[in-house]
Amino acid sequence: MTTTGSGERVEGYERFFGFKEPPFSLAPNPRFLFESASHAAALAQVAYAIERREPLVVITGEIGIGKTLLCRTVLQRLERKTFVSVINDPMLERDDLLKHILQDFGIISKDRTRLASTTRHDLIHALQEFLASLAPLQAHAVLIVDEAQHLRPDVLEQIRLLSNIDDERGTLLQIILVGQSDLDRLLARPDLRQFQQRVSRRVQLAPLTEYELKQYIEHRLAVARDGGSGAPVEPPMGVTFTADAIQALANLSCGVPRVVNILCDRALEAAHAQWLRTIDAPLIKATADALGMPVPAGTIAESAEPIAAMDRSEEFVPAIFRPGVRAARTGASRGVVLAASLMLTAAVIWFGVRMVSTPAPEPAAEEPTPPPAAGPGGIAGFDGGAATGGG
Repeated sequence: MTTTGSGERVEGYERFFGFKEPPFSLAPNPRFLFESASHAAALAQVAYAIERREPLVVITGEIGIGKTLLCRTVLQRLERKTFVSVINDPMLERDDLLKHILQDFGIISKDRTRLASTTRHDLIHALQEFLASLAPLQAHAVLIVDEAQHLRPDVLEQIRLLSNIDDERGTLLQIILVGQSDLDRLLARPDLRQFQQRVSRRVQLAPLTEYELKQYIEHRLAVARDGGSGAPVEPPMGVTFTADAIQALANLSCGVPRVVNILCDRALEAAHAQWLRTIDAPLIKATADALGMPVPAGTIAESAEPIAAMDRSEEFVPAIFRPGVRAARTGASRGVVLAASLMLTAAVIWFGVRMVSTPAPEPAAEEPTPPPAAGPGGIAGFDGGAATGGG
């Protein structure tokens, strides 16, 4: 239990729902990995590329799609004879990158005070000697660079040169670049053509489908309930996400796991505060509103409020000219107005030309008007009280 700045106490919901740990934590814990079709295919391709000693593999995906979690899972599944270096700071200079790799491999000390001044040539030579020493052990090394879309071109060139270190079995340092879609645009630069030719495999992670999203939620709930005890994975009975809640989550998150985790975690907090064990669409929407998330069109959000009733004086004014409606119109509506004006002008011109060119018709001879019949009293138009106003 914690206390907010306003003094309000916030209690964890884990005990209420029977969880041993938070099911929707943002930490990239490989135990919670859900192998969707996209993630399972990516894992298989990366594992196959490492087995074949391919030099460069590129993994891309949108923000929050699960790239870091995928890398953590790959690391766990590597053989013990594999040395791994992970670069989480892609803004490093070339020499700092080399030092980081050598520190991860245990070649130089991580204590900066003990680092002697060395040249780039010395750093590369030390790395080459280490990689060559792995051959008798039938071991190899893997370098994983996260957020690689931020790498500078000169650092990418250094990485390309490192991928050239090989023997008869293949490359000695396999490199996996992980980044957002901007990474593809970065590698497409003309000055990185040599780097592109070294890329042996490209893997792209896709969002969860609505069906996978339901399985994803059930999987994480089950793992959190199990707590690592190895029990069969089953949906817990402590909480239920309704079908409309799954639909709302799919609409709001677009299948991005990180957004799903945030929404589900806050929805569980709200359900716990109300002693609810069912998560439905209104609760998901309220959670999204509290987080300030925009609700896409066509989701569970209510339709827009109708425009307020206008003055009766505007009743016969065309809608496009009313102030309240005109502000909501787009450029397409202006095109409609212009087209209508041109059509009206053309009609006036055509009518004027026709009036000028067509001779006026001869006036018809007026027929004589028969005299009115006399009423009973002999006075025209008087019928003994039946006339208008009579009586």
